[in-house]
Amino acid sequence: MNVIQPSDTSHEIKVIPRNYDDFAATIPMVLRDEDTATETSIAATYTFVNNALTLTFDLTTKEGKVYSFYINNDSSEVEYRGKIFVTSQTTQIYKING
Repeated sequence: MNVIQPSDTSHEIKVIPRNYDDFAATIPMVLRDEDTATETSIAATYTFVNNALTLTFDLTTKEGKVYSFYINNDSSEVEYRGKIFVTSQTTQIYKING
C-alpha cells in the first residue's frame, strides 16, 4: 500500500511493475475511489530508479481516502495494481531485525 499526504497536490509513489518496457512518455493511471466507486484516469510521469517505477502525478484529495489503482502499458495490458491511502500521519519505519 502506498501512502500519500492530503496537503500535497503533487504525489510520488514507487511500484515494481510486471514488465519494464512498452511505456509511453506518460502513463495512464486509473484511480478508483473506494468510497464512491468512481474511476478517474490521470496522467502520471515516471522514472526508473533502482528497478522501481517512480510515478509522479497530481491529485487533490482529503484525509482518510482509499484508492485502488492500476497502470497499463502501451498495449493496454495491466502492469501494476495497488492501493493508495491518504493520511497526514507520519509513516513508521519498521525493521524486522533491530
